[in-house]
Amino acid sequence: MRNNRNKWKTFFLQRAPGFLFVCIIVFASSVDCRAQIDQVAVQPQLILSDQTCPVCGMYPARYPKWHTQIIFHDGQSVAFDGSKDMFRFFLNPSAFAPQRTREDIAAVLVRDFNSGTWIDGQQAYFIVASNEFGPMGMEIIPFADRKDAQSFIDVHGGQFARFMEINGQTLETLAPDGDGHHTEHLHHGAHEPIGVMGGHIHGASEWMVSYRFMRMDMDGNRKGTSRVSTSDVLTDFMVAPLNMTMDMHMFGLMYAPTNTLTLMAMVPYLDIEMDHVTRMGNKFTTESDGIGDIKVSALYSLLDTGNHKVHLNAAISLPTGDIDQEDDTPAGPNQKLPYPMQLGSGTWDLLPGITYSGQDGAWSWGSQALATIRLGENSNDYTLGNRLNLTGWVGHQLGRPANMTLRLDGQTWGNIDGADPDLNPMMVPTADPDRRGGTRLDLLAGVDYMRHSGALTGNRLAIEGGVPIYQDLDGPQLETDWLLTVGWQFMW
Repeated sequence: MRNNRNKWKTFFLQRAPGFLFVCIIVFASSVDCRAQIDQVAVQPQLILSDQTCPVCGMYPARYPKWHTQIIFHDGQSVAFDGSKDMFRFFLNPSAFAPQRTREDIAAVLVRDFNSGTWIDGQQAYFIVASNEFGPMGMEIIPFADRKDAQSFIDVHGGQFARFMEINGQTLETLAPDGDGHHTEHLHHGAHEPIGVMGGHIHGASEWMVSYRFMRMDMDGNRKGTSRVSTSDVLTDFMVAPLNMTMDMHMFGLMYAPTNTLTLMAMVPYLDIEMDHVTRMGNKFTTESDGIGDIKVSALYSLLDTGNHKVHLNAAISLPTGDIDQEDDTPAGPNQKLPYPMQLGSGTWDLLPGITYSGQDGAWSWGSQALATIRLGENSNDYTLGNRLNLTGWVGHQLGRPANMTLRLDGQTWGNIDGADPDLNPMMVPTADPDRRGGTRLDLLAGVDYMRHSGALTGNRLAIEGGVPIYQDLDGPQLETDWLLTVGWQFMW
């Protein structure tokens, strides 16, 4: 009996190492297989061009620098155009995908802000409340290395946060109105100056109403680049213009049926006043007011990478402004007023253009080129000159709500083709169709304030004013002294 036990003991001791080795190999193989499955499961997925963010509805493929992903255990994934929307989804998946729960999530991937490399979001160092803006405004910036994150904070501000420290309260600090993804979508960082029309695209289903008050003050005459005295003007004409003020009240409405197309309508109301003097020394004033030419336009996005955007401007100007304005003058009552006193062009006009805007942190910049092409001749036998406008600006944010801008605005326009038979070009230079062209370069500064929280969320107030720094006029023609635009916009 003892011999049998010894035999079994000897057999076990002789074969146990081999058996143990086989068990280790099998266990190791199973661990390697499990690790390989996990590794495959968390590989970043391809973000397709038509794939939309489940939180904001935008297209993440357009913003590769801001890509984030959540990958589920079943191999499916969702993509976002920033960490902020990713956290909104992560904290409450069923609000954006009713069939999903937190337990379905296998991995969270984000891009390191410096290198663009995909990294594990749960191991990343995040920066909250910096002045770096993404496609959805204020963002949560991920880094793989803490030192890189600290270097970013030294330049752009913000606070550290690890993955599990970011919660609903954190998101509220980025959108304190409680409807974060919507209000962030509304402003996309810094705006263009208030004097720039059609300067930005809206997100799908967004609306904006606006009102602008614009004043242009003109005083004294200029021919070419030199000023001309009133006495010199009266040498060649019976009447000389002295000064002119033009007030314009511009009412606007914008609507975006898609993320790439924004429709716009602008309705102007003009109030124009001009002072004159005759050779006999008599002074008189003429006035005109009413609806100007209504413009309807479409803005179509060509490029949107978050920090850089380009869109086409395509507008039509409707001949709704009166070109038969009259007033009392020394020549008699109800006299036809010269060209600058009329309220419209009298023709259908095309206004093609292109707009670019960019942003990096607190700095923003942009440019726009717009043309006005007159179509045909109006009912008074003339056509206003075509016009080309080029403008460029730079802006800097003063904290989150305020932004200041500096802009150069250049424009050139042609003389009138044809002539109104009711006007005598020998009487006053404003009635001479060959003295209406010119070129002007303006320098303008502005500031705006955008409300992000409370009952006034979505409201923007802005002002911009400036003076010409160069004028070359086919005069004698009244020169521009200063310009002012004050505006209000409301977005929802």
